[in-house]
Amino acid sequence: MEEQLSSMQQDVIQEFVALYQRIGPYLPIEPYLVDEALRSYLDHIHATGSFIVLQASYQDLWENEGGSVFFRDAISHNRDLLEAESSTRRCLEVEQRIRWEEIPKSKESLERAEHDHALDLFKLEDLRRELEKRVG
Repeated sequence: MEEQLSSMQQDVIQEFVALYQRIGPYLPIEPYLVDEALRSYLDHIHATGSFIVLQASYQDLWENEGGSVFFRDAISHNRDLLEAESSTRRCLEVEQRIRWEEIPKSKESLERAEHDHALDLFKLEDLRRELEKRVG
């Protein structure tokens, strides 16, 4: 019976994580975080040791997907965590996109500075030659 309970709990968790990644209300986050959020909810409703509750939860997830009462309640129970992780992910993605957008601008600035430096070197050499002509 313990093995069946553990197997059913794993099935519920896997189905929940897959469903969340497909249609969750927030940006997809690391599966282990969704797993922990669901485990927290299962503990909260005292379902971790109840095969019947786990089986009903699995059936609800499987049959109703995003309309599942279990799915909505688990998300609602962990809303703060899920929103925070989703926001963190969004910030990281925006930060990375900004960095990638800045690379061409930085490269252009560097190329322009190198070009200006080369022009300055030629001007300096021209002035040096002109000075040598006047002095010599």
